[in-house]
Amino acid sequence: MEPERICTKCKKQKSREDFYFSKTEQRHSSWCKICFLAYHKNYYSKNKEKLNPGRLQNIRKAKEKWVSSGRCYTCGKSKLKNSRYCELHYIRSAMRYAFGHSRIADAKILLAKFKTNGQKCPYTGEPLILGGNTHLDHILPRSRFPDLINSIDNVEWVSGVANRAKGTMTKDEFLSKYKIVYTR
Repeated sequence: MEPERICTKCKKQKSREDFYFSKTEQRHSSWCKICFLAYHKNYYSKNKEKLNPGRLQNIRKAKEKWVSSGRCYTCGKSKLKNSRYCELHYIRSAMRYAFGHSRIADAKILLAKFKTNGQKCPYTGEPLILGGNTHLDHILPRSRFPDLINSIDNVEWVSGVANRAKGTMTKDEFLSKYKIVYTR
């Protein structure tokens, strides 16, 4: 179990997971996530006039223009055929769902994984198309192996059909179950 800390704002004792970690300072924040978010929400609601509202409107207009011209919703580069994102932002979107974060370095590793496995599903052999039928699958399921949720080595690209069929089974359990069905 994680060592506990006391939030300097609300004075409650909480798990270390309840505090943001600063990579640059190499330490956890002194305020818990709840206090941190509440403070910033309050700050932004009180200081809307000081913040540049025109900037947000310009960003929205640019994104609308990109989408209408068939480019990535996030960066404006050419998008994937069946997605509103380019390769990198599609992978980052999949990572947010699978890991809860989308670090660029990890996204590049996952893109390399996608390209090195022959762009085929390891279970069905069908061709994988980013933005189409691809899913990030945890080899050892999140529900049974929570300590491996954020491990890049514990995920692989699979087809959506295979990922839904696999559910909460491990890769070995899934393969042995369907090998029996296939041989009958």
